[in-house]
Amino acid sequence: MKKICIITPGTIASNPRLVKEAEALSNSGYNVHLIYTRHVYYLVETDQKILDDHPEWTYDYLDWSSPDAASKVKKMGSGIKRKIANLILESKLYPGQLVPVLFNRFYCWQLYKAMSCKADLYIAHYPESIAIAARAAKVNNAFFAFDAEDFHRGEGASGGLTEAISTLEDRFLPDAAYITAASPLIAKAYQKLYPGVKITSLENMFQLNKQPTFVELDNNSLKFFWFSQTVGPKRGLEEFIKILQVLGKKNVQLTLLGNCSTSYKTQLQNLWFTLGLKPESLVFKMTVPEAEIFTLAASHHFGLGLEISHSINRDICLTNKIYTYILSGNLLILSNTSAQKNFYEKYPGVGLCIELNDPEQAAARILHLIESSGDINAQRREIYKLGQSTLNFDQEKKVLLKQVENLWA
Repeated sequence: MKKICIITPGTIASNPRLVKEAEALSNSGYNVHLIYTRHVYYLVETDQKILDDHPEWTYDYLDWSSPDAASKVKKMGSGIKRKIANLILESKLYPGQLVPVLFNRFYCWQLYKAMSCKADLYIAHYPESIAIAARAAKVNNAFFAFDAEDFHRGEGASGGLTEAISTLEDRFLPDAAYITAASPLIAKAYQKLYPGVKITSLENMFQLNKQPTFVELDNNSLKFFWFSQTVGPKRGLEEFIKILQVLGKKNVQLTLLGNCSTSYKTQLQNLWFTLGLKPESLVFKMTVPEAEIFTLAASHHFGLGLEISHSINRDICLTNKIYTYILSGNLLILSNTSAQKNFYEKYPGVGLCIELNDPEQAAARILHLIESSGDINAQRREIYKLGQSTLNFDQEKKVLLKQVENLWA
């Protein structure tokens, strides 16, 4: 059996895309080996559960997540190293050969582990892993590939970091066996840069076993749901609260799931109260395990994809929110970024694509959808069925498996 090594700079518990990829490959008969670092203490239990659920995987991880003295020293040294590296990258006074080392604080350890595992295919996640996968593949006469979760040079980082990402990608990606990208427009952006590489879209869908039971909801109240790791500014939340005020419906509820600072929570609550919305109708929830997000989403009528195009990447990405909502049977309210407009044009029955900065027009369109739908639950059930039949990773993983199979065809 062929051996595939998947490399990421962070923890696997914060990278569901990597976990789905590893599951798809191991279920298809490949030997999967993971190389990563544990650096977030509260994710260690989830991280270990993923490994326990997949005893067929092998792995190497560097653990500096513990609150003990040794890990604190390791974190401090790593942080100092990262700050120095960033200063050097921002100065742009360095030879290009140093970029891989400067960009990944654990480059030497990960490269050693990658070369030692002697895989047939190395898959890099995030720019920090590109040079490691490429160099380990060269040493072991293997293939290497890259999974582009974002259009990394277009994420809006500072000039020095963006240049470093471009240097890494331009040096190694022309030799990649293939690139998978998290949206059609990200795939298009990378294809323009590297016309000689096989690049396909592998979207952020979820397995069918994540789909919750469909819930019939009371249409006398309208429940809206949004989630992310962090509830913060530049996420379209302030704009959508203003839309709800214009909507003028008394029985609305907005649920926000994610880590939220006290200051930002107060800011949103003040806006909510100032606009005359019911205080108890703005609900904050802390992060929950991934499986619980689907169940929570299913208890709402609408799922919100409120991306703002403050960078090239945000304009062309499709987040996993969309596919969470679809699998859970939510009507979608999407902001009109380029990627989300394209998605809505392909699947016009999923809800609405609105202009966040035009609250009057957005509210009018939501109101029209509500009043003309006849039965919101019937529409939600059709979206739920779309998740069952088409927009799930059980279907989407075929793209990945075909790319890998073609390497040895």
